[in-house]
Amino acid sequence: MRMKKKTEFVTNRQWDNCSARVMNKNIKLHGHSLSRTGIARRAYKHIVDIQSDRGGMIVTLGWRKSMKKEEENEEEEEKPTMAPLS
Repeated sequence: MRMKKKTEFVTNRQWDNCSARVMNKNIKLHGHSLSRTGIARRAYKHIVDIQSDRGGMIVTLGWRKSMKKEEENEEEEEKPTMAPLS
């Protein structure tokens, strides 16, 4: 038996504002960031259904955390690593 994932309705404005907040936070902390579109793209996997007539979409819970987490992971990947001395 499959368990149904918990979902919520999110307006387009909520989606856009969340990606903008993540971008602004990273610019302040690190001096650079992915674009708002790049950040939002990280959470696309959470979209269940787009409801353009209602001005939003049905998404699985955790979409905000995914935007924030993925941006943090991107920052970690950009850090240069040093080869060990032999």
